[in-house]
Amino acid sequence: MNPMRSLQRICHDIAKEKGFWDGQEKDYNVSEKLMLIVSELGEACEALRNGKTFIKQKEKCVVGTGNPLRKLSDEEYMGIYLDYKRGKKVKKLATQYKVSESCIKKVIKQRDDFYNSFEMELADAIIRILDLAEKMDIDMDWQIFNKLDYNKKREYKHGKKF
Repeated sequence: MNPMRSLQRICHDIAKEKGFWDGQEKDYNVSEKLMLIVSELGEACEALRNGKTFIKQKEKCVVGTGNPLRKLSDEEYMGIYLDYKRGKKVKKLATQYKVSESCIKKVIKQRDDFYNSFEMELADAIIRILDLAEKMDIDMDWQIFNKLDYNKKREYKHGKKF
């Protein structure tokens, strides 16, 4: 199986697991699914308008006062953010992860910025496209390479102004 098809299956499996296909096993509205893709692109545009672009992993919180100081692991970073989104309070998270409340707040801010960034909204659109393609049994790898081959042979700007 090609990597793109594997990615399609992963996207579709997660979408099914999270309920996006409940009651739509056989009968689903393709136009509705396409509009959800468009909505992700609208969110990307909003992120761009708000300057939330090219957000990289910022410096992680340093933990403790001993020598050497350690940085939070990726697992701790994700755990803090998910626990917070599930309703845990900052003070409780600080105790659980043995870090300051300011560190917890910094993690939450960084993760919010990251998950609402231009890049992540583009990723959401692609995920939705691959999810729909898998549901419709479309081999996107084959489609993309064939379309690229066709586009290489077309005239400049495909004969249009823009």
